[in-house]
Amino acid sequence: MNEEERRKDVLALVLLFLTVWIALLTFLLTRNPLRVHITSPEDGAEVGYRVLVDGTLSDPSARLYLIVKPERGSVWFVQEPVQPRKRWRGVAYLGGKDWGVGEEFTIFALASHKPLNLLPGEIDEVPKADAVSNKVKVRRVR
Repeated sequence: MNEEERRKDVLALVLLFLTVWIALLTFLLTRNPLRVHITSPEDGAEVGYRVLVDGTLSDPSARLYLIVKPERGSVWFVQEPVQPRKRWRGVAYLGGKDWGVGEEFTIFALASHKPLNLLPGEIDEVPKADAVSNKVKVRRVR
């Protein structure tokens, strides 16, 4: 292999490397991160035992989980499954029929492309998700 052939090979490798680098950079800069947002109820709202929670999700192929945490207490409550859509609606239950009146609760949503294996009920720890919504603090009045 002479000097000119070697230069052509090096140039071809450099061009290949640059092409791959530009393609990777383009992919990373143009992909949209997963986003989830609660639009209703508003922060500070006074609500009842059963609350309709509305929100938005950037990618409806993701899994969506609605979580409630009483201000007094150290556990979180996974709510019934929410159908993931661009505009979604779920139901959150605050306390029980006989307890929770007058207390504050925090509501938020988790979105993930991989299953988090959350079933309705108590959890001691919130798993890491691809996206976490805004946290909405509400007060149960009835």
